[in-house]
Amino acid sequence: MQIDKVDVSYEPNGKIYSFLANGLPLKKGDVVIVDTIRGAELAYVAKDVEYLENYEHEDQLKKV
Repeated sequence: MQIDKVDVSYEPNGKIYSFLANGLPLKKGDVVIVDTIRGAELAYVAKDVEYLENYEHEDQLKKV
């Protein structure tokens, strides 16, 4: 099954976290809202959406 993974960061040049793009046409620099342990937070798309087959951590990704 193919997934659409997007990498985001909470601050410029910060640590990168992966989420499911949920079919959204996201590009580097877009601002998104993601669900975290601390609730909803703003994040910045660190790179364009990747389409992957057989991603082993798919069940651990949340949607943007």
